[in-house]
Amino acid sequence: MNNVTSLELGERLKQVRKAKELSQENVAYAIDKHTSVVSRIESGQVNPSTEVLDAIRRFLEIEKAPLLLHEVEIYKNRLLMWEALLDANRVSDAKDMQPECAVILDLPYEYDLILRYLMLETRLLFKESNYSAAEENLNRAETLLPGTSNESLYAYQINRGFLFLTRGDYKSAVKCYRQCLDNTGDRQPEGRVLEPLAHCYLLLGKYHHAIRYMQHARLLHKGGLTDIKHFVFSFELAVCYAKTGEHKGAEIHYGMALKHAQIMGDQMGQAGTLAGMGEVSFNQDDYHKALNQLDAALEMYNKIMPDMLLNNVNNTVSYIDVIFRKALCLIKMGRLNEYQEVIEQGRPIAAEHEILSVMLEAVYHLGRLTNTDSIYYLENTAIPYLLSCGGPTRSVVLDLCKELEAYYKKKKSKTKAAYMAAIIRDIYEDMFIRDVE
Repeated sequence: MNNVTSLELGERLKQVRKAKELSQENVAYAIDKHTSVVSRIESGQVNPSTEVLDAIRRFLEIEKAPLLLHEVEIYKNRLLMWEALLDANRVSDAKDMQPECAVILDLPYEYDLILRYLMLETRLLFKESNYSAAEENLNRAETLLPGTSNESLYAYQINRGFLFLTRGDYKSAVKCYRQCLDNTGDRQPEGRVLEPLAHCYLLLGKYHHAIRYMQHARLLHKGGLTDIKHFVFSFELAVCYAKTGEHKGAEIHYGMALKHAQIMGDQMGQAGTLAGMGEVSFNQDDYHKALNQLDAALEMYNKIMPDMLLNNVNNTVSYIDVIFRKALCLIKMGRLNEYQEVIEQGRPIAAEHEILSVMLEAVYHLGRLTNTDSIYYLENTAIPYLLSCGGPTRSVVLDLCKELEAYYKKKKSKTKAAYMAAIIRDIYEDMFIRDVE
């Protein structure tokens, strides 16, 4: 609420009166005024005097409710200061200020202010990784949503989207972030909406959508060369360009990402970037260059292996993806006596993750296509399973299907080749044409 006119004041008093199931006559009797006075106040025709307004407040039991402009501004300014601390990631200072803002929860009928408070508190809980308490706040906020401002609804959708993102429910997260954009109005979209939206699209394999929002987010970002976001923007754009077959764009952005990772001393970032470069070289059929880049990535991964595995499962996925790509590279180069050793190197790490185990088993059988059992495994186990996993695993399925299609064409098996081509076509259609349902 940016302004409190007499009409808005009267409307707020009317809403409270009705919520308490009182009539205008009840109010008029309590404040010793004629009913017409109450009617004119509620319709905005007159502003009540301080004495009359205080009497109405006492009767309606809303002495603490901020009804006038300066009263509303006091609470709004507190929330703005609290939000600024959260934006600056000053978590300790935000915790210290929380009790000063928490009095808003006791304000009667101030649903919009309460909702704003809850959404800022939810942001603080996210920063503390207290996701269960954050979810409780969001569930509590749902009852306050009807009739609240677009600004409060916007904050709710951002937080709900982030909760979905942390749970890996990227489709639901996308819907929340898209609703945020719909509620932006004439304002410039914020990076805290564009960045996670782009990230979700990337993880869903919607690379063109991811590029669109990531480029916009990068333009809005301000920060020095040591800001990790510069690396994230470059790396994720490179991934998207690589998946869409735009090799030049991928090479440029991987080059930028590698420089940022080196400046920050981020070994994990350097390893992931080298792995991406290897994939780009592989897709351009430069297998020798790809092998050198993948070996450099594996060397760095092996150097930081304990920390990498303790960090999060995504690092393990990245490592196994390099193993998969290197084995595939050796198969393409005809070095079949070496590719099995590479696969065995990754099996102990992949053992706890079914997807990773299937990836390694699939590339193992890809090197043995003359074996009927290997073809059966790829067609009936690996490809259907990895397709069902969705997201980034579809790029692995594309590699498998392309190799099988080429094999069937060589064997002049038109039906089998057409079947693989149909899967490839469906994947591309899902990646580039369909939006999130």
